[in-house]
Amino acid sequence: MARNLQSSPLLYLYGSAQLIAALKRGRLPLQRDWAFVEPFLSLHRWSAGVGDHISESELQTGFRREYEKLPDNIRMWLSFDDFLAQRDRLEVQVRSEVLASRQHRQVDAYPAKRFEKSACLRLFDSATCYYGWSILAEHFTGIAVAIRKQATCLQPMPGAPVILDPVQYGTAHEFHPSEDNPLPGAFFDVEENRLQGEWRAIVPARDSDSVMLKFKRNDIQRIYVSVLTPYEIVSEIKQLIQQDLNFRHVDLFRVSPDAVYWRLTADRIEIDS
Repeated sequence: MARNLQSSPLLYLYGSAQLIAALKRGRLPLQRDWAFVEPFLSLHRWSAGVGDHISESELQTGFRREYEKLPDNIRMWLSFDDFLAQRDRLEVQVRSEVLASRQHRQVDAYPAKRFEKSACLRLFDSATCYYGWSILAEHFTGIAVAIRKQATCLQPMPGAPVILDPVQYGTAHEFHPSEDNPLPGAFFDVEENRLQGEWRAIVPARDSDSVMLKFKRNDIQRIYVSVLTPYEIVSEIKQLIQQDLNFRHVDLFRVSPDAVYWRLTADRIEIDS
């Protein structure tokens, strides 16, 4: 899978107020829960061929297959519709053959064990991503953090094999792991989500439940709150920027709705306001 670091220099991490605690420690929290790629991650459990229900389309295909087995001289005088007049006599056999054929279908499955041993950081290319604010920032009550795309913690280093890639939407991909595709499915999503503009950073997960990436000064460039972020959280962020040397250079923005165009906008606000 080709690496594709696009032009925008910043990526945005959305989270609840709990994200602030990690920032104070100089860390970015990763998640080990891959539920956001379901049900595709469990493809082998629900793909066609599981269960006993047989559709009418499958039955018709089965009947057609039986009809084609008839000698040519019989099919010259017996139309397919006439053949179907014997449906009641043939249906048990056709159903049995359809179910038997399902057992031989090979369903590709993702390497689940690799997901269990990996953690991810979900990033987005906009500070006004509606999905980020409504879902990841818990209904606009959380924050967003602008991170340099070239931040050291997002680059592969000896002993820290980070993979940072943009998500590909609605495209075919290879299910099997390779050197260029070590975690199949990790960088894919449905076409309908294309406007989210998501990136993902994937790292091997340690044994502990809490997996973090350590960032350096200047890796964080901006912090965003929304009009619904509680006052005490905004105050805590202002205090962090004023007192922590790792954040003294950081600008603070507030995201608000533009009801005329039904979109989100962001405006810089003063730390001492």
